This record gives sequence, C-alpha cells and structure tokens, in this order.
Amino acid sequence: MMSKANRQSLLATLLRAGLYSDQQSLCDALRSRGCKVTQATISRDLEDLGVRKVRKPNGKDCYVLPMKLEDETLTEGQTQQTSRKALSLEFSGRFGVLKTRPALAQALAMEIDAQESEMILGTIAGYDTILIIPRDGYDKEALAHYLQAFL
Repeated sequence: MMSKANRQSLLATLLRAGLYSDQQSLCDALRSRGCKVTQATISRDLEDLGVRKVRKPNGKDCYVLPMKLEDETLTEGQTQQTSRKALSLEFSGRFGVLKTRPALAQALAMEIDAQESEMILGTIAGYDTILIIPRDGYDKEALAHYLQAFL
C-alpha cells in the first residue's frame, strides 16, 4: 500500500503532466500506477494539496496545482528566487510575450487564463515563454498594466 505522502506526490506529478477535469479520471490514473484509491481519498488529497479547478478558454474545467507546489522541486534558495512569476514582458505589435523561469510558463498561462480578463483572448505557453493574445479594442499599455500583477 502506498503512503499518503507518496500518493500525494504521484497525484501532483499527474496534475503537472496532464489536464484532468474530474476526480474519477484521477482515480483511474492513480490506479493504473498501482495506487489503490477511492474518490473520497482523492477529494481529501486535492484539498490537502490546495488544488483548485479552473475554467480553460475552451470552456472546460481542469484541476491545477497552486504555484507554490509547482516550485517545490527547486532548492530552498531557488524557491526564494521564484517569488516573481514572470521575468519580463515585451510586445511585438499588439501581442505580449511573457518570459518565465524554466518550466513555469504553462502554470502561469493557466493562472492568467483562469482570471478570465476581458482584455485577453487567450494565451499560448511554451517551456518558459507565454504569448498573450489581446482582444480587439485593448491597447498594449492597458494590457501591460494588467500583466504587472504577474511580474
């Protein structure tokens, strides 16, 4: 039988690697990796980990880890350096480009999308870069002001 800490670690790894929209799919994924769990156990683990459900631009919900857990694989000194989520913001025409620390772009893009700002049509995330696509009618100054919260 897998310990609670190991189970939650595996759950966090699964959430980092894929999009899960319901607890049953998480149960199935854990069971396929040899972890015997119930939906009630998953529910408690999600709460313990601080996982929340966010709505993606396509209208579907998915579970996401808090940014703090995304950074836990770093050393203590590195974690202190990641207090800023994005490192820089530049524009090319109307499009914004946010640079992040390695491997944090997708988590930050999900956080930006979850805010459902009327200024942002959507984001496209790579490994350490996020393309911000503004809606028509919003200029880059307004978008830059809004995105300062993520810098």
